[in-house]
Amino acid sequence: MRLEIIDVTPETRQVFLDYVAEHGAEHDDTFTRSDDLLAFDPGHEPAALALAPDGTVVGAASVMREGYVEKASARFRVLHSTDYIAYPLLIERVLTRMSARTRRVFVFLPDADDYVQKAVATAGFSVTRQAYLLEHTDPGAVEPVAPPEGFTVGPATPMVAGMWTEVVNATFAEYPCRHVMSVEEARVALPRPGVVRAGTLIAHRSGSPAGAVLTIAHADEPGTARIDTLAVVPAEQGKGLGKTLLHAALRAAGDAGISRVLLTTVPSEEPSLGLYAESGFHIAQARICWEADRTR
Repeated sequence: MRLEIIDVTPETRQVFLDYVAEHGAEHDDTFTRSDDLLAFDPGHEPAALALAPDGTVVGAASVMREGYVEKASARFRVLHSTDYIAYPLLIERVLTRMSARTRRVFVFLPDADDYVQKAVATAGFSVTRQAYLLEHTDPGAVEPVAPPEGFTVGPATPMVAGMWTEVVNATFAEYPCRHVMSVEEARVALPRPGVVRAGTLIAHRSGSPAGAVLTIAHADEPGTARIDTLAVVPAEQGKGLGKTLLHAALRAAGDAGISRVLLTTVPSEEPSLGLYAESGFHIAQARICWEADRTR
């Protein structure tokens, strides 16, 4: 079957959004929820659609630069098709539209589909790291944990967006595939629809921001929430603050009637994996971060 690959334009933006809303989470649900897609701008984010001969959309891909351009990087928001033939075509189309100034491109994929992994490998991507999607199915049963001595924990609102950004960027500074958060993004994220207020917190010690947690209920999947951010600055790690924030987020989700909580972590975070297991999480899915170095 011959496929046609077209660029996403303002005229086809809604077609793209409809496809991603239906299939995006099969690739990676980090930036494909309905509230994330509201800000999608095809003039700023290279995107393409794969069309069957009858005009049916059978695939979509787009590459985000916002939050990555600081390190001359970009990340696929979505890479999905119901026809495997489309994968190399979609990858080629969006990559050829990217500036040469973007030296590294990342894509997260489930560790399940050999054909898709072969397509990204053929396009010049290699494995950077593995991540786990973790699941908790009884958040209301988690016991609260008091903050360690010297720490205070309070609500995270747009008023503390600067402190929030400081915590998040310091915590994940060395992560490959990381998104560099701006203060403006934090101001938008903290009051966004679906935020579980009692599970969205910032911690301080002696007036300095030390940790943060953001919990969001899935608009597209009732009864499910995700801990979008759980961060403790390097200088304050290992003191129990992460457990305080994690348990507060889980309890808040349970109190809000949520029965399933998801979060993503990486195998190299051994202390965190131990904490998550101890707190009742189990591995639901493995994901792989692939990277293409465009300078080679």
